[in-house]
Amino acid sequence: MVVQPIEVSGSRLDPGLAEFEQVLVKHFGQVIGLEASQRDECLGGSVSVNLNERLNAWQEKSPFEVYCQKLDLDVTPLWNKVLRENPTPAFNPGLLGHSPMDVFMPLLCAPLLPVAFRPGEVTVVSWVPGLGHLLQHRSAYVLNAFWEVRRITALWCEPAHLREVLRLLGRRIKVRPDAGKRAPEADNGGIPWVDLDCVSPNDKTNQWFSPLLQRKYGAAPLYLGKRVLTLGVPKLLDARIKAEIEGSLRHRYTVQQVLVDDAALQRFITASESRAINTSGIVRSMLNHERSNVLGAENTLEVIHADHLQPSSTQSRDGEQAVIRFVHSIIYKAVDMAASDIMFQEFPERLRVRYKVDGDWFDESGDFPGHVAKQVISRVKVISGLEIQYVRLPQDGTFPIRIGDQRYDFRVNTSYQAQGQQAVLRLQRDQRHVRTLAELGMPGRHIQAVSDIMNGDHGLLILCGPTGSGKSTTIYSILRSVDPIKNNILTAESPIEVRLDHVSQTQVDEDGPYTYAAWARGILRQAPDVVMMGEIRDEASVEALMRLSSSGHRAISTLHTNSACEAPNRFFLFRAQPFMVADSLKLALSQRLVKKVCPRCYEEVKLPSDERLARLGVEPDWLGRTPTLRRGRGCDFCRRSGVSGRKAIFEALIIDDEARAAIQDQAPALHFRRLMQARGEASLFEQAVREAAAGVISLDEACKFREVTHTSERR
Repeated sequence: MVVQPIEVSGSRLDPGLAEFEQVLVKHFGQVIGLEASQRDECLGGSVSVNLNERLNAWQEKSPFEVYCQKLDLDVTPLWNKVLRENPTPAFNPGLLGHSPMDVFMPLLCAPLLPVAFRPGEVTVVSWVPGLGHLLQHRSAYVLNAFWEVRRITALWCEPAHLREVLRLLGRRIKVRPDAGKRAPEADNGGIPWVDLDCVSPNDKTNQWFSPLLQRKYGAAPLYLGKRVLTLGVPKLLDARIKAEIEGSLRHRYTVQQVLVDDAALQRFITASESRAINTSGIVRSMLNHERSNVLGAENTLEVIHADHLQPSSTQSRDGEQAVIRFVHSIIYKAVDMAASDIMFQEFPERLRVRYKVDGDWFDESGDFPGHVAKQVISRVKVISGLEIQYVRLPQDGTFPIRIGDQRYDFRVNTSYQAQGQQAVLRLQRDQRHVRTLAELGMPGRHIQAVSDIMNGDHGLLILCGPTGSGKSTTIYSILRSVDPIKNNILTAESPIEVRLDHVSQTQVDEDGPYTYAAWARGILRQAPDVVMMGEIRDEASVEALMRLSSSGHRAISTLHTNSACEAPNRFFLFRAQPFMVADSLKLALSQRLVKKVCPRCYEEVKLPSDERLARLGVEPDWLGRTPTLRRGRGCDFCRRSGVSGRKAIFEALIIDDEARAAIQDQAPALHFRRLMQARGEASLFEQAVREAAAGVISLDEACKFREVTHTSERR
């Protein structure tokens, strides 16, 4: 398939590029053994070639393939010979999943595709062998000016792979006809660098260079073919280690190396281990080895070994049964994909396994027979300290797991549904995962308002939003910002999500005798400075919280309201006195979590018509001058959802004298909304639309936060 031509004025190459092209033509002709008279004909390297034709020529067969076809030669052995004589690390740019940003490429006879950028450096890929050495030629410095970098390194790519990537890029390929000046200083060549976070593990390369070897040698397989294995390493391997790797492969391959960041390498290896886990195979092992004693006693802290979960481990090790391996494999995959919850559901015909990632549920692939469910859920109960025989009685428990050198804690709830048992595992983050308010994306003026309360003498801070909007995460960030040495911090939670050092945390039970209200009534005897009540649920807890916050204490709690402007009136529904609310409440924060567009598969879309924007309630100035919006198409990286990761958006009602007077007058929520607008506080919907205009989320995601006063639209 030929890409649509890109209109570029003029029909001649820039003089600087033309000079480098002549060097490139001569180099490639010498590489494949062409006579001087054959080079221009084979490469199509006429300096006066039409630029649009040059772009389309990239989609045709490479000159080497054309040369072999004319002479009826076998391409593969000749390529192997050429690559041995002109070594360049090999790579497949198709693994990168290019985002739809403009890609600038110089108009040369051979395409040079940029695949990795970091400050002052770009890595390019081409089918030209030995390009890295050629880039050190002074004529190549025109490329440094073209990409505005000091250093350029090169990778080699199979022509078919490069053609496919160029086809996918299509009209996003851009040129700079006027970029012909040479960079005064350049340092090209050397070991190329690849952004490993943009590369997903490949099943083919993992079969040859398994996750076990990746972990052992600290290397990521990036390419396998042409008798070459390219490994990504944080620093070059010792010659002895390199020879050991080449000797361990089943066939003779030459190991080539590219540089990657160490942190990205660890994430890549973990993802490779996760992909290598075969849950269906483990279930088949369970069915083939039914035993009555699969549920033996275990240690309190279980350890998951990734290598025990991979296909190479066909036999149980140290008595580890298949059911244990299955549960461990699900937990391991959940941790790898940053899932917040795991669900095991029993059905008469099957076991359903689900993960919750970025607020959405999706199923584990595989067919798991129904009678396996009882073994799996029983296993979960055992490690959680629950009673196996209690099937219909809901139970709550916890258990720790260690993966590598990291400990993870899970909260477990089991219940009985019409179709059978169900177990939900919630991954509990520890304080290492608690981010600052700035890292959560809270605006600076809101952070300052929070700081004023936490450093003041008294006041109530309320976080508003529905379940799953990230209120607990924000509360833990606020608590971490308070000095626990100088302050006595006490919390009442149901349940405790994150355990904090030097903070007195209490588990309350709303269905038992020790409720939030009971905790708050006796808390004054413990000399608190900062108190946190997990949730306001009834009149008694409201009254206790008001008394705490108005008597020289700083208090934090949550309310289930749609916006910050509704917080004062919600207190009135709990029969709170207006003067108490006005005296206690200092700040009401409302927040939501928006799903970010996948950075690997998003596409640009045109702005909706003015009529449609009006129906959606979108003000034109919210979109600024952006000509396009983004949405995700769906890829392997985002599990075909089109979104990856979430971001918090906030709105705040800061209580000043004017707002305090309105509270005492029991003003409606609309009045508080107008006060917020007068102070320049944008609504959650407006902020979401602005995030869409910035390309962070899609417009459809932003429209989930429309105010109820906006007219809904049938789609």
